[in-house]
Amino acid sequence: MVLSCSPASFPYAQGDTMNKLGWILGLGVVTLIIGSAIWLASGESKVTPIRLGTSPWPGYEFLHLADRKGFFKEMGVPVQLVRFNSLEDMRRAYERHQVDGFAATLIELLQAYEHGAPAKIIIITDFSNGADVILARKEIGNVASLKNRKVGVEPATLGAFIIARALNKVGLTLEDVKMEGLNSINMESALLAGTVDAVHVYPPISLTIAKHEDQVRKIFDSSEIPGEIVDIVSLTPEIVANRRKEVQGLRQAWDKAIAYAAANPEESNQIMAGYEGISPQEFAEALKGLKILSLAEQESLIHNGKLEQTIEHVAEVLQKEGELKESVSPAIFIMDRENRP
Repeated sequence: MVLSCSPASFPYAQGDTMNKLGWILGLGVVTLIIGSAIWLASGESKVTPIRLGTSPWPGYEFLHLADRKGFFKEMGVPVQLVRFNSLEDMRRAYERHQVDGFAATLIELLQAYEHGAPAKIIIITDFSNGADVILARKEIGNVASLKNRKVGVEPATLGAFIIARALNKVGLTLEDVKMEGLNSINMESALLAGTVDAVHVYPPISLTIAKHEDQVRKIFDSSEIPGEIVDIVSLTPEIVANRRKEVQGLRQAWDKAIAYAAANPEESNQIMAGYEGISPQEFAEALKGLKILSLAEQESLIHNGKLEQTIEHVAEVLQKEGELKESVSPAIFIMDRENRP
């Protein structure tokens, strides 16, 4: 669109007072038109991006790979990835409507629901199959030895769930240990200093702490509770209902990132490792403790009811530990079939 602003365009440029007023008004209209054109050209008219919270975890970095390789743009979906230092910070941001969705575990999904911020699962990113670990001081030989000891855990996150499940397997409960709330970045110093006797951690923090082989040992990992630590991407029910095309674009961009990483592992690991602050080799090692899921694999878990069963189990554990007040229907968290072609 081309706008002509030459003097000849204004027939009242050389007349009486009324003509001059008309000329001024005409100039004002054209100025408004030009301003509107500039505003439109500046991109203000574009669709509001979907703000998606992420935090350090190897499975979530495939979203950043999709962003880096332009897959969101290719699929026609505007996505703004918002990085947080912890799962708790990210969940609270969602509850405050500061982001439109988040990549987290089922624990955060249920906690957000408990706090009045329901969400719909659109992607099952991965299963933790050994990546989540409990590391303890060297003199602590097993989970049973944690009785009456201090255990460091990120407040209001999956950490309490994993500690509870590890204790349950040896006949103990959370009441048998002293839970210490710690930020993930303080886990290493607290464990090495003896402020706590054990911590729940995951990559990249776990990789750093595990290097102190003379001082710490692994006494539990998520491979002992297979399929229970499920990572997901979820969005507000309103976005899922009203922006279906973009939601599908986001899902398809995830699949493209998975395929790209499989075909280009060295480049992909280098990109994703950068977000974790670790080496590509360490990132590749961390991925061994995860099962990354394609859309086809995710759909089979939904179709056979496995996802609902897992949500129900996690909810029961959270209820037992006082983290969830009432039972919930797992189906309310799963996106309708018509939105999952």
